[in-house]
Amino acid sequence: MIYCNSFEVSHNKEAFVYILKFQAPNGEEISTVHVTMSPQGSKTFLNILAAEMTSYESEHGKVEPWKTAGDPANPSDKNDKTPNLYS
Repeated sequence: MIYCNSFEVSHNKEAFVYILKFQAPNGEEISTVHVTMSPQGSKTFLNILAAEMTSYESEHGKVEPWKTAGDPANPSDKNDKTPNLYS
């Protein structure tokens, strides 16, 4: 298990690829996990994640996503190698 503070997502016709990373404040990549899912699996994952976020927000309050690469809370700002995929 890793704590993920950076991620990338890409796709082609057959699959979605998720790259989940933990990066240290100095930008050093500590751990990386690559996950590949079918489009159907990705859609199911999206629906489950949305339901879990709704449940989390009803218990703990609204969560705001990172908006831009200039957002100081956005971990991708600490590493210029990681593109901003959060918008």
